[in-house]
Amino acid sequence: MNVNDMILVSIDDHVIEPPDMFDNHVPEKYRAEAPQSIMDENGFEKWWFQGVASASSGLNAVVGWPNEEWGLNPTTFAEMRSAPCAPSRPM
Repeated sequence: MNVNDMILVSIDDHVIEPPDMFDNHVPEKYRAEAPQSIMDENGFEKWWFQGVASASSGLNAVVGWPNEEWGLNPTTFAEMRSAPCAPSRPM
């Protein structure tokens, strides 16, 4: 077995919804009711749903970051390490 042919699968990673997830997957008639990602006055992206803000935290997407850079500070989607997308499946 060649180690370069192996695929690493993490069982401890978290899924972070992309900021346009609900725009792309919620029917038009419900879109105004869906969660929205909005950047606040401090430059942090927050999820807004039913008038309540919920901040993202960098700890949710730290794969590949050095341990000393982990934290709970809010972050933007641009700072999170992206992952390859899986092929879509019909529902």
